[in-house]
Amino acid sequence: IDIDRFKSVNNTRGFSAGDDALRFLAAKLEDALRPDDVLTRFGGDEFTIVCPHVRGVAEATALGERFRATCIDIGRDRCELFDDELRTRAARRNTVDQRLRTALDNDTIEVHYQPIVELETERVVGCEALLRIAGEDGSHLNARELVDAAEDSGLIRRIEETVLQRAAAAVRTLPQMGDNPIFVSLNVSDQRVLDSRFPLTLARTMHNADLPAEQVQLELHPEILSQKGAGLRLITQLRALGAGIIIDEYLGASDSTLINK
Repeated sequence: IDIDRFKSVNNTRGFSAGDDALRFLAAKLEDALRPDDVLTRFGGDEFTIVCPHVRGVAEATALGERFRATCIDIGRDRCELFDDELRTRAARRNTVDQRLRTALDNDTIEVHYQPIVELETERVVGCEALLRIAGEDGSHLNARELVDAAEDSGLIRRIEETVLQRAAAAVRTLPQMGDNPIFVSLNVSDQRVLDSRFPLTLARTMHNADLPAEQVQLELHPEILSQKGAGLRLITQLRALGAGIIIDEYLGASDSTLINK
């Protein structure tokens, strides 16, 4: 059992709030234990409950639902049975995690660039930097799997900084098309943009690459808007640097107003 997006709690509300959340979850789970059950903190935001004398899948599922109902207000409301399918998914996640670490250690992360074309003039006005890492067979791993594994393992900061550094250096070598220089668009994870250090890292990287801020656009997920205080504060800081902000899905009128402000 763990707390979803626990790192975001620490980053946006402070470690004391994170400690409060851990104590709250521990107390809730303890109240739901049977006499012989044992609750332990496994590490970080993870807890383990050892339940002896469980007879079969049905009873195990019932116990899982019991603990799920206990902490339904602080998680994604999901109970999973570790079956063959989940074992396969766990093995796949481990494989992706290992490829991530190997790529970082051996400096084999690839950054591909997808052109962005202005429809009216049919000119290339920018490019989107895309993370790519090859699997053992040489084919590229799924991008969504890479990001999920990077966030879960805490590697997302190193990976996104690597992509940012390479993209910033690469865009400086591109020829200027028309009056405006080509910009580079970068995907930024929710976890990364809520990191208070991110604006400073971005500013330092642009400075080192001699890349003007107006040539950088950051693609954010709409979920960042749900983090009203922290999310909008970070967006304000990023815009103050001169970087463009793109919300990477359809926005309603209210969300567009928040961004414009």
